[in-house]
Amino acid sequence: MQLNAPQWDTISDTAKDLVQKMLIVDQKRRITIHDVLNHKWVRDRDRTLQKGHLIDTVEEMKKMNTRRKLKGAVMAAVSSPKWAMSSDMLEYGEDEVTSAGN
Repeated sequence: MQLNAPQWDTISDTAKDLVQKMLIVDQKRRITIHDVLNHKWVRDRDRTLQKGHLIDTVEEMKKMNTRRKLKGAVMAAVSSPKWAMSSDMLEYGEDEVTSAGN
């Protein structure tokens, strides 16, 4: 399995090695939990952990949360009766927002 997508560019080789070993479908060849806990990436994580990854991860989580909130707001607005088009609005080509301001 190749981990060549741009998302993997900042991931260490030891982390990629661990992921690849855990994703082996054949359980006889797949890494055991004991081996995972003794893997170099897990064992040496405090020494090799890059703080930049944490900052990038937090920023991505903030973006995802913002998109989630925006989607929720849009879905709430679209499902609101105030935004439903009535037959007279379709006839005149106006919406509630523009007609309310007059």
